[in-house]
Amino acid sequence: MKKLNCVVLIDDDMVTNFLNKNLIETMEVCEEIITFKNGQDALTFFTDGSSEKKSSIDLIFLDLNMPIMDGYRFMQLYNQLEDQAKTAKIVALIAENTKQPASEIAKILKVHDHFSKPVTKEKFLLLLEKHFSY
Repeated sequence: MKKLNCVVLIDDDMVTNFLNKNLIETMEVCEEIITFKNGQDALTFFTDGSSEKKSSIDLIFLDLNMPIMDGYRFMQLYNQLEDQAKTAKIVALIAENTKQPASEIAKILKVHDHFSKPVTKEKFLLLLEKHFSY
């Protein structure tokens, strides 16, 4: 199976980032994993000018509820970036207790996919199959 180049995890919960990173490493489906604790840190990465790293990102897992900059604001600003900075598929990670339907949130955010936390091996494999022809 061909590996993804890079997966980005954007979540303020360090345990969630640790578990997601561990899952992806265990599955051996990715060459590199980058984590950010909020949308602002991630957006700074995407706007800092080093396009080589940005173009290798295949997938972004985005939490919606974070301090400093949440996933909604991140997507608003990310969608304004030049196209060469936006090569990744974005998956919104939605808490199960969210009042708004997940599909509606995904449509508003203009993300490629969504699912409820936690990320599981089964969800990740379905995602790979759906968006990366695995």
